[in-house]
Amino acid sequence: MESFFVLLDDIVVRITVILIVFFILKSLVRPVARQLIHISKSKPKLIQEKRVKTAVSFINSIATIILWVLTLFTIIAQFHIDIKTLLAGAGIFGVAFGLGFQSVIKNFLTSFGLFFGGYYEIGDMVTIAGVKGTVQEINLKNTILEDEGGIIHFVPNSEIKVITNLSKK
Repeated sequence: MESFFVLLDDIVVRITVILIVFFILKSLVRPVARQLIHISKSKPKLIQEKRVKTAVSFINSIATIILWVLTLFTIIAQFHIDIKTLLAGAGIFGVAFGLGFQSVIKNFLTSFGLFFGGYYEIGDMVTIAGVKGTVQEINLKNTILEDEGGIIHFVPNSEIKVITNLSKK
């Protein structure tokens, strides 16, 4: 019985270290993303700043998901659970998940198209899905707009069919 508590104590310490490393890596994502983004100097400064904000927001969303998955698998491995078996099961589960959560997958794929297409960026005044407002955030699920009255609107990226960007000339 005593060896169980020693083992439990050892696992708790390792999981704590893993979580500390996760939060350190998570806090480094935004500054590293800013350093990795090189923007043409021929564009006006305001456009550069908006593009960097948008790119950093997008990279932060992707990095957060990757870090959480890696952290989860590392913690599971501490309990001596075979991760290969979980990954194989995840593949089968992924197919079922994909069929059940098509809108989530559509949001995710649309987010990539919106980001790389450069249709709008954080700070732009746009009309999306019938909502006119300033883009506050673009993440893997939603575009968040603030209208002129200060009301926040969450527009699922998969619902975006027509974009009117009032900031681009």
